[in-house]
Amino acid sequence: MYAKAAAMIASAKSNLLLDADAIPMDRLRDTIEEAAARGVTVLLHCHDKDSSFAGCDIVRSCKLDWPGDWLVVLIDGTEYLISILSEDENQVHQAVWSKNPFIAPCIYKGYLNKAMLYRISLMFGGEPTIEQVRAELQRLWSTYGVDDPGTVALMKLLKSL
Repeated sequence: MYAKAAAMIASAKSNLLLDADAIPMDRLRDTIEEAAARGVTVLLHCHDKDSSFAGCDIVRSCKLDWPGDWLVVLIDGTEYLISILSEDENQVHQAVWSKNPFIAPCIYKGYLNKAMLYRISLMFGGEPTIEQVRAELQRLWSTYGVDDPGTVALMKLLKSL
């Protein structure tokens, strides 16, 4: 699973979104930071309190109470991997990978919206103004959500029908 995730991350051209527990995120750290260093915009939804990754935008939340570790990798709105690994990392409980041109951009947008919801929810602990919330939503959407390659390809595909 880690080899597939690392290969996907290494192939990202514009956008990378990961939603993962701490262990998978840490195992992929070098590949994630290399993607950011080559100019890929990287949004990490980390299920821990204090990890940091060079060049990456981070949204935090707590680890849910399920056995094992969650790992979701979405690249360019064109490809995704959703998996849950056993606690000892020796077994893949469930996983799905796809480059489906209809589903991939939809899954990407769904995980992006989830990360944005968590970011905004956590902002309310600091009593932000409406302008601050609006600015953060706009920043995240313009960085990660507008015209990702998967959505552009999907729109082209749908217009050709």
